[in-house]
Amino acid sequence: MPSRSRTTRLAAPRRPAAAVGRCAATGAGSGRGRPRSVEAERAILDATLELLAETSISGLTVEAIAARAGVGKATIYRRWPSKLPLVVNAIKSLPELRVPNSGTLRGDLREIVRGLANILQSSPLGRVLPHLIAEGGWDSQLDEAIGHYVNVRRVPLVEVVRRAVERGEVSPAVDAEALADLLAGPIVNRLFFSRRPLDGKFVEFVVRTVLAGMADATVLRSTGDRRAQRRSRT
Repeated sequence: MPSRSRTTRLAAPRRPAAAVGRCAATGAGSGRGRPRSVEAERAILDATLELLAETSISGLTVEAIAARAGVGKATIYRRWPSKLPLVVNAIKSLPELRVPNSGTLRGDLREIVRGLANILQSSPLGRVLPHLIAEGGWDSQLDEAIGHYVNVRRVPLVEVVRRAVERGEVSPAVDAEALADLLAGPIVNRLFFSRRPLDGKFVEFVVRTVLAGMADATVLRSTGDRRAQRRSRT
């Protein structure tokens, strides 16, 4: 019997990273999973954040974003009419802080501050934030997007303070917004200005110091309220 010929299958060559974005933008390729348009959009947002970490918003161009994402400019303009709405969307896609539930305010705040420090160091946020702050005020839409980002990221803190009030750990008079500033300020200062180590030991120090100050402020406020009540009776 004649021997059967054996067919050797060759592995398909790997596409370069930029080509992946182009295939996603054009819908090339097959297989199940996320829609290619979603992959292209993610590549564009990631490229925007990467470039924002390298240059100013005014120096950012759609051409550079398209080249970094591996898509055509038309793909970007089909989704965003100009550069600014794209930047706004990219800012909104930055990581969020999760709401912890350790059972204590100290434990929850420790996780939130540790999460903030991690995001600032491991995501584009730590490199993008200085550019956003430097160019804040020149466009109302951009300022609104930055404000929205900050407000949304404060939600976990407000929630853990609410739980602490329900558990009786802290007074209902606690100012959650001021607490957020007191906790985030040292982290941002150490990362962008002093450049000193931002580790678990420092996070614990910040949380412990803020809680101690908050307790003292509550005691002083309560004492002042009692004094005011006594004066009003005389």
